[in-house]
Amino acid sequence: MRSSAAVIVVASCIAGVLLGFLSAPAAPVPAPPPALNTDTAPRGPDPSAPAPRIVLLPEATPPDPAETTGSGRIEGRVTTLAGAPLAGVVIQAFREKRGEPDLFTGDRCDGPPDLDREFAERVAELESEHRFRLATLREAVSGTDGTFALAGLAGGFHHLRASRAGYDFRFDGERRGAALPGDRVEIVAEPVVRLPVSVLDPDGAPARSATLSIEGDRRDHEPWTPDRPAVDLPAGRYRIRASGDADDSESGKVAVEIAEGAAPEPLVLRLEARLAIRGTVLFPAGAVPGDFEARAVPVPGGGGPAPDLLLAGGPSSPVHEGEAGSGYFRIDGFAPGHLLVGILRGRDRVVAIAEVEVRDPFATVTLSVPAEEAGAGLLVTVLAPDGAPLPSVNVQVTLEETGGGVRNSGRSSAVAPGVFRLPLPAPPDALAPGTRGRISATSPRHGTKSVEFDPRAQREVTVRFDEAAFVTVILEGYVEGGYEGDLRLAVTSAPGVQSPFTGAVEPEGRQTFGPLPPGAFWIEAWTVRAMRPLVSRAVTLAGGRQEERIVLPATCRLEVIPDEGDPAAFYLERIGEPPPGAFPIIEGGRAVFRHLPPGEYLLSRHSRPTREHMPVTVTSDRVVRFAPLVPDALLVCVAAPDGVIARAGLLDGDLLIAVDGTEISEEAQGRALLTLAERKEKVTLVVLRGGARRAIEATIDGILDPARAGGDLRPWTR
Repeated sequence: MRSSAAVIVVASCIAGVLLGFLSAPAAPVPAPPPALNTDTAPRGPDPSAPAPRIVLLPEATPPDPAETTGSGRIEGRVTTLAGAPLAGVVIQAFREKRGEPDLFTGDRCDGPPDLDREFAERVAELESEHRFRLATLREAVSGTDGTFALAGLAGGFHHLRASRAGYDFRFDGERRGAALPGDRVEIVAEPVVRLPVSVLDPDGAPARSATLSIEGDRRDHEPWTPDRPAVDLPAGRYRIRASGDADDSESGKVAVEIAEGAAPEPLVLRLEARLAIRGTVLFPAGAVPGDFEARAVPVPGGGGPAPDLLLAGGPSSPVHEGEAGSGYFRIDGFAPGHLLVGILRGRDRVVAIAEVEVRDPFATVTLSVPAEEAGAGLLVTVLAPDGAPLPSVNVQVTLEETGGGVRNSGRSSAVAPGVFRLPLPAPPDALAPGTRGRISATSPRHGTKSVEFDPRAQREVTVRFDEAAFVTVILEGYVEGGYEGDLRLAVTSAPGVQSPFTGAVEPEGRQTFGPLPPGAFWIEAWTVRAMRPLVSRAVTLAGGRQEERIVLPATCRLEVIPDEGDPAAFYLERIGEPPPGAFPIIEGGRAVFRHLPPGEYLLSRHSRPTREHMPVTVTSDRVVRFAPLVPDALLVCVAAPDGVIARAGLLDGDLLIAVDGTEISEEAQGRALLTLAERKEKVTLVVLRGGARRAIEATIDGILDPARAGGDLRPWTR
């Protein structure tokens, strides 16, 4: 096995390449306050310090060609804002590695981590991700007609980016692009103008670096250095200011107007020192800096500590973790004078306070947080299913007051393996009667477990995990059915509910979910373009590992040849099911709907003032030419027996053709008639039922309200 370079060097290189590959510049993170020691003499190595260890990386596994190459294509066209084709635009597409954990916050098992091994593994994963992106990278250049084609694509979503000097790009109206093989992407190029910017320090000397904050037609943050002294902006009006990288200074906002084709005047921004308090917080053993907040308020000189002033509000900052046993903060946004500075725990308990006078650019203060009294707060013991203590879990407490208010008690501090102390936001006797408490413990190995307790009476609570559930979902017919790259699985608490347990299907048609708390769930398979699941099955998960096999249904493909206009404007709904429906992919100028269950559908086009529609029967793969019908009726679709539609006496499949004696001639006019009739006590509706006209007298208040109608009225032709 070939060794790589030292891990720190490799990590820096790989992270730099990855973060620069497709990332926007971020605002600078505040640095911790400088140490108070003023000794600046050079220091030699500490002979008592342990020798640094070099971690060597294993050789990264080359990407699987089956996952990086394929026969898919993404085609499109690049045009200017005026609709003219634009040539010479470089378009690139690449994929993310599927099924990988977050490389910076990946799950850990319970127990002390092997930091060297873990860091080496993550750097290896970063290198693997980088190689995967490079292996999937495809590039094309737009021709004289603005068209381009990216070929050789594997299945799954691809990230898109376009570049040409002097232009900014939008993909189907969005600043970031993503598409599936088979999609057609419209890219609009917006001309940009280069604005020269000079940033000066408070003394008038050129700044070494800064961050430009841009507000206007485009909101953004841009890094500025003397080597990159300009920003590219589309035509429009902006307000721009500069901030020093140490966050100690900033300029005022300057209004700038950018006109297309005209060279703007250079912009000069002068930084001014900002008044600030830099604070150091000393903590007792076991305290977690994230539970605390620093706050400052102006007070008359010599006023003395007054915690109530801090509780009333003021400029604040979280306390960031510093060296062992300490934290740091920075607060600005006030005028010179006397300030009361305090440390709050739980947002409504002042645990440290001091008075500071601020006259220079910044003042420093050190605050000490006293140790909690013995027995204060809540002790939570967390156990594994076998009764062993769990030291590496996240424990939180939520208090629900009688009036509906919710208060969170901050993060926990470990006092022993598997035992955590959590501060309550108020003393137990100060909590309102009826306040309920809930403890949630989350473990990467066992999932999440919640228990209720009485915060006014209980001082100790034990949370014991059940054995976590892991389920492997196997989709039979996945490969044979042509679903590769076009299906996602979800394990959810109820049908259609958004779930954090969602993932792409592996190439062989399976995916594993867990850890999950044992109980009732739904497994759903979604196609990428459909707005409802293709398969939805209820399951009961027990502790341990289990498999669920799901047979994918036989589906059909529908290709629509447009009579004219944009094929992307088509929309497909299944008759008898409430919206939403499905959107097409574009292949060769046609609208294509894939993986459709057999049935009756309504094909609509929404690009015209009046929605055009066409009923389609899908029992096998079909190619149809869109022949729009003039909707002169509304098809009744009943979804709930207690809705307004059903209570009015309308049946599923009725065609509503008249309202109070006025015949319906098109959809918008029919809905307008119903809107006026909703205000009446009684209205006469005429429907076609079984080919015969039938008059129904009813009250229809709320018939057009989706929340009350209990169904839908869709445009139809008699």
